[in-house]
Amino acid sequence: MRGTKKSEVVLVNNSSTMTRPPKQQWTESGPVKTIIESTEVERTEAASQARIGDTGAMGLFGFCVGTVVIAWVLSGWAAMPASLIAAVPALLVFAGIGQFIAGLYAFSRTNSWAGTAMCSYGANNVIVAAFIWMQVGGLIPRTPSNMLLLAVDLFCMGYISLALMVGAMRLNVIYLLIAASLAVGYTLPGIQFLGASRELGILGGYFLLAASFFAFYAATAMVVNSSWKQEVIPLFSLRR
Repeated sequence: MRGTKKSEVVLVNNSSTMTRPPKQQWTESGPVKTIIESTEVERTEAASQARIGDTGAMGLFGFCVGTVVIAWVLSGWAAMPASLIAAVPALLVFAGIGQFIAGLYAFSRTNSWAGTAMCSYGANNVIVAAFIWMQVGGLIPRTPSNMLLLAVDLFCMGYISLALMVGAMRLNVIYLLIAASLAVGYTLPGIQFLGASRELGILGGYFLLAASFFAFYAATAMVVNSSWKQEVIPLFSLRR
């Protein structure tokens, strides 16, 4: 009888384990519903990140090149709007398509913050490049209603940057500064395109240049630290 009771207890314990409802756990890749313990989820996440090289530096460098070029025009250091068409190649290829691909790889490494940032900014750079190209080609006339749509796009990117800034508060200081600079850098030119003062666009261009400076720093840190396999250039982590 005692043996029977022990086996029954084992069966009950196994049954409760197998029928335990999955619990939602938050990871860097987003919410995961699983019966696996959090430590095992973290090990799986780390293995996924180690499986493929980090494309963050390449995506950041692409972002920097396109943002510097467009900010150079917005800040008044190049003729506006005549020089905008010259920004199209960098925006479309490196800051657009290249950065978007880097974002897809970031998602595959279970890094939702980096994937969202690079895919959002990469896709938007393709949109802005296509808008400028089509406007110069006469397909999109420079009318108030069309400029309103461009302003709406920039306001949306300002909000996305704000959301990324809140997320970056748990990552590091450099990412936080990048997102904060972009939130302002996208919003001010958007206000200008609504018919406001040109000075707002110029100020927004300086914020975009600041974001590029911080992004250059972050990309350099990622390349150097990965090569040396240690934190040579700090990103000033905010993780607790």
